[in-house]
Amino acid sequence: MSLGGDKCELCGDHGGYLYLLTLKRLCFLCQTEDKQVLPLTPARVLYRYNLPEDAVNIIPSALSLPGIYGSEKRFPKEHRPRQLLDPVSAHTIARIFLGPDIVDVEGPPRNTMQFAMQTLDDPDGTHPDEWDYNGGSNNPLRFMAVVRMPAMDKLTGRSMQTGFCNACLRLGDNEDRRYSWRREYTRITFAEHVKECGWLEQDPTTKFWSHRKLDTDAEPP
Repeated sequence: MSLGGDKCELCGDHGGYLYLLTLKRLCFLCQTEDKQVLPLTPARVLYRYNLPEDAVNIIPSALSLPGIYGSEKRFPKEHRPRQLLDPVSAHTIARIFLGPDIVDVEGPPRNTMQFAMQTLDDPDGTHPDEWDYNGGSNNPLRFMAVVRMPAMDKLTGRSMQTGFCNACLRLGDNEDRRYSWRREYTRITFAEHVKECGWLEQDPTTKFWSHRKLDTDAEPP
């Protein structure tokens, strides 16, 4: 489904990203906000579930590439590969090892050997141990396990054309997901967006676009 479809497998929006740990197709909002696709480091998994060290070897994982990750420049460059583990698979493996009544420990393991080893293992000072506990959209771990993944238009055999809503782009960050400027649309899903949020209208003076709510039976202007 990830390669042949175009829907985000978590919310149903158009998904322009591929989550490499489980090959899920994702939209930008789910990729940057959903904890199901926030990779964990081995130290975090071992602490969180109190698993034996060899347990991490059977959890889907990937090695990150050196580079700069995150949408803010304040995140430093990663100088070496980092092992990333899928959180959902880690939880499943923990249930196999420990049973259904596992204790999911939240928060940084400040006084554990895993935390000490992980901190000492980062001479570049990036302190990725802190990233594990930040579920926000600017967490660099979120960007280390995804790639852009175009979808194929089955009618033309070409890459599917997508775009963003000009009215929502002007609004910037919005708590209402329907108006998020990060949502990416195909022609079909954009028509659905307009039906839900209103036709687009351009101010003749400012040239800004905005949504204009109409009666459900009304025709576009």
